Amino acid sequence: MSLGEIKLEQKLVAVFSLLGAMSGYVSNYLSYNEFYPFVATGLIYGASLLVASAMSRKDKKNIVVSNSLITFLLVWIVVWTFLYNI
Repeated sequence: MSLGEIKLEQKLVAVFSLLGAMSGYVSNYLSYNEFYPFVATGLIYGASLLVASAMSRKDKKNIVVSNSLITFLLVWIVVWTFLYNI
């Protein structure tokens, strides 16, 4: 399987998994205030969603949002919880 055979959904899951992990790492260092981790996560997701939406066609925007939101949030909360408890 080469990179040309990877579907859009698989690429989105991979990219937003990495972004979720990075956001969880950043949230761990901003945990001294209850509000900052959520703001940082929202900003990271919002900026990446704008870029992903701009790169996709109009008919693919629902796919971008549906495949990215759940993946991003689940990876973010798992990484943040793991790092917070260490």
